[in-house]
Amino acid sequence: WGDPQLQRTLQHGTILERVPMREYLKAIGKGADFDGQAELFTLEGGVKGVFKPLAEEEISPRSAWNEVGAYKLSQHLKFPYVPPTVIREVQGSSGHRQMGSLQLFVETPLDLLNEAVFHETLRQVLGNDSEQLAALKLFYFVIGQWDTGPHNLLAYPYQGRLYLVAIDHECVLHPQHVRYGEIPFMKRASSETLPQDPREPD
Repeated sequence: WGDPQLQRTLQHGTILERVPMREYLKAIGKGADFDGQAELFTLEGGVKGVFKPLAEEEISPRSAWNEVGAYKLSQHLKFPYVPPTVIREVQGSSGHRQMGSLQLFVETPLDLLNEAVFHETLRQVLGNDSEQLAALKLFYFVIGQWDTGPHNLLAYPYQGRLYLVAIDHECVLHPQHVRYGEIPFMKRASSETLPQDPREPD
């Protein structure tokens, strides 16, 4: 996932096919639990990526940059189970240019939205690789990921091991007050009239 060529393909590779993500997941018999109009792109070389366009009401591309930031931070912290993610601008369906995040699509036969599969996956990881689960929880804590659960997690079997892959980080990296193991208080807005903690940025 750290291969520069893979990231260049995500960033600049020719888009050969694009289909709505919900449509694709339904076609392969998987559940879809997400908001927004995500698309599955097939790029040159067979690389696939999930494109999440910015919503029209978003003034700044923060949510897309959060996705990229989570990937880069995972590499820095040696927690490499966030798929490579880039910012990309593409031609939208209306003819206008559309900016968003493009993340490597991880194909896995396991559907964690199936409750039985989810619990069996956690049982296996806890029994064989509990440090990986602890690292995931610590990573969530550091980046301020409060939206956790099977809808934002993949399980990728590879060479006899299950890898937990964290996805969907558009709501992370906000200033937060929190102690490990507790639900964080996240700063989502500022006010010119209400009192504000002077330690927090405007």
